[in-house]
Amino acid sequence: MNLAFIDIETTGLSKERHELIDFAVVFDDNHSWSSQILPEHIETADAEALRVNGYRPDLWATALPMSIVAPIIAELLDGYTLVGHNARRFDVPFLRHHLEPYGLRSSVGEEVIDTLALSRKLLRGQTRRFNLKIVCEVLGIDPEDEIHYALEGAKRTYWVYRALSRLPGFDKGLK
Repeated sequence: MNLAFIDIETTGLSKERHELIDFAVVFDDNHSWSSQILPEHIETADAEALRVNGYRPDLWATALPMSIVAPIIAELLDGYTLVGHNARRFDVPFLRHHLEPYGLRSSVGEEVIDTLALSRKLLRGQTRRFNLKIVCEVLGIDPEDEIHYALEGAKRTYWVYRALSRLPGFDKGLK
C-alpha cells in the first residue's frame, strides 16, 4: 500500500463557501511537496480560520492559483492511499470538492486512512479529545505551533500514523 500523508488549510470550514489556501503531502519515503494557494474570494473567508492558518496577503504574494495547483495535486496523489487527521470528514471531501471544477477529483481519495478515527480507537482512555495537537502530545510527538501550516500538519500526521502503527490493535483499527 502506497501512503500519502496530507493536510490542508482553508479559509473556513464550508467546502462550498471557503477555499484551500495551503496543501501539503508527505510520502511514505518521507519526501514531501507543499504549496500555498492564492484565494480567489478572500472576502468570504472566516477571520478565525485566517488567523489560525497564518494568512497574510504579503505572505501569500507568491502563492499559486488553484488552477495551477489542482493538476499537480491530482498527479501527486494518483494511486495513493491518503492518510490524514480528520481526513474522511474534512480534508478529503474539501480537497475533492475543489479539484472537481478542474475534472480531477475522480481518483483522489478513493482509499483513506483517518488518524483521527484510529486515535479514537487506539488511545481510548488516555485522552478525551483527539485533535492533532493532543494526539501528538499523548504520543510524545512535538505538537504543531499555534499557527497551522499544511506541511507541518502532514509531517505530524506521518509521525502519528507511525506511532499508532506500533500499538496493539492497530490492524483492527484500520478496518
